[in-house]
Amino acid sequence: RPVSQTTPSNSSITYTPIGIRDEGVLDTLQSLVLQDSVADLSFINSDLYPKIKLLAEFQVSDDQQSPVLNSLGVDYTDVAELGLNYQVVSVEHDSVTQGEKNKLSFYIYNVGESLADSFNVKVELLKPDNSTQLIDKFTTSVDSMSRKYFEYNYTLLKEYGWGNMYFAITADEENQITEFFEDNNYYQIPFYVKKDTLTDIVTAEATITIDGYDIIDGDFVSSQPEIIFQIDYNGPFPIYDTTAVNYYLDNKRIPYANMQVDYDTINQTIKSTYTPPLENGDHFLKVSGDSFSLDKYFTVSNELKIVDLYNYPNPFSDKTSFTFKLTRVPGEVVIKIYTVAGRLIKNISLTSSDLKTDFNKIDWDGKDEDGDQIANGVYIYKVILKDADESESYVQKLAVMR
Repeated sequence: RPVSQTTPSNSSITYTPIGIRDEGVLDTLQSLVLQDSVADLSFINSDLYPKIKLLAEFQVSDDQQSPVLNSLGVDYTDVAELGLNYQVVSVEHDSVTQGEKNKLSFYIYNVGESLADSFNVKVELLKPDNSTQLIDKFTTSVDSMSRKYFEYNYTLLKEYGWGNMYFAITADEENQITEFFEDNNYYQIPFYVKKDTLTDIVTAEATITIDGYDIIDGDFVSSQPEIIFQIDYNGPFPIYDTTAVNYYLDNKRIPYANMQVDYDTINQTIKSTYTPPLENGDHFLKVSGDSFSLDKYFTVSNELKIVDLYNYPNPFSDKTSFTFKLTRVPGEVVIKIYTVAGRLIKNISLTSSDLKTDFNKIDWDGKDEDGDQIANGVYIYKVILKDADESESYVQKLAVMR
């Protein structure tokens, strides 16, 4: 952007960049030479000087007239921004038997303005004994505002064991790419491997839902949840034998007297409803019988906080969805979208009735307050949580690319 200045005869303005190192040391660099009111800053090493200041020195004319700086600006290309999250990673089957294959599919996004050039990607299998099996390790590049797709049809060998397993993807483990955010360069997706044996006869299956949702390990739930254990059985099952099915909360057995138990012998189900008050912290649920066992881990928190804030797709062409987890439901959530220059173009306000503990998804049609489709480019969005006298805010980027 050209410098706009007024310089009377014999007056001048000299511009000198000041480089700021990571440790805060200031270095005076060579003065800029304006050509057609523009100076080149590409000689400044951005790795050495992640921040700069600009010193303008004014020299008055012989008759004491001062020059005037009207305006100046800086054009630059932003860094790369890699992204991996639950919205772009999937497995074909939630459950497979030992020796079968499961397909892992995922995208790696670069929503930044620079090329993500030659970074490593590692794909691993996390086994039930907490050991890892390397599936692949390779080098790739992703252009600015684009994505790359990968998939693996992987055989779960019997020697890997059985139980809960995970595919894990790590992008740029060596931190070769400069990014604003690096905590979304890793993601693991769970699935279950069933034991391969003809002698294991499954007579029942268990499910656990909390407040109507089939949670995954680590989800946040309310401090007074409705927990429903459901047993679906086939054939003869000792439904009235209280030792046939055992329920646990934090490794303590839940007495049947503390639950509402409903027996449906026609549809062959047992539904047990439990509504305990829970303290802040991590909790563990388990239901087990002779031929089945199911565990769930979850967290209760009264802290006002957002976890896993993303918008998907990102980049998007005409619409996107803001997704996030809430540790508790606040009185209000406000999503504000800004241009990179700081102009507010959209305000989305949500009340507690629009929200729930843990996962939330808010759709946006990509239009501003005037109902017009926003232009291509990078935008900033700010999510604000408000509850009584508490307030928390989070800032992320989104991109439009048509």
